[in-house]
Amino acid sequence: DDQLLCEQFIPLGRELRVGVVDGENNELEFLPIMEYFLGANKLPIRTSEDKISTDDQATELTFAPVDRKTPADIDDELYQKLYELATKSHESLGCRHYSLYDVRVDPEGNPFFIEASPYCSFSPKSALVSMSRGDPKYGDTDLFYRLARKAIADHEPIGSRNNNPEGQQTLGMRARPSLRTTTVSP
Repeated sequence: DDQLLCEQFIPLGRELRVGVVDGENNELEFLPIMEYFLGANKLPIRTSEDKISTDDQATELTFAPVDRKTPADIDDELYQKLYELATKSHESLGCRHYSLYDVRVDPEGNPFFIEASPYCSFSPKSALVSMSRGDPKYGDTDLFYRLARKAIADHEPIGSRNNNPEGQQTLGMRARPSLRTTTVSP
């Protein structure tokens, strides 16, 4: 292989998760920011062991204990940088309804996009639910129901996107062919 990817080393500063959701009037809303504290970690990053743990027989998965805070203590300048990073990423990636982003902030206060997570769980301990609890306007289940209603309203039957009636592969994913139905006369 003759290709090489080099990335800038980002010194340990803060590790944040930011999120964007579609608002009631199609404007993007910035969720309360979550901060992960890595002081007790062996490594200066969150590994899979920091996210999921198993029992002694490795038969049951659970959330690993985590040291985090929502909303994070963020000054106005960093907040604005994070807002721009998240909303531009959401739009550029073509996300719908919600998206989450892991961000490393260097000691000088510069945010670096680490990864996008355009998926999530709505379990009580999930990041999206925990972040929404940082603002009383979302309530415990309001955000879930709002996003579910929006997803139902925006639903496109398989094959309807891009005038693709045969359900051929689009956007890197193979669509399931439409179910064929036959009308039987009595």
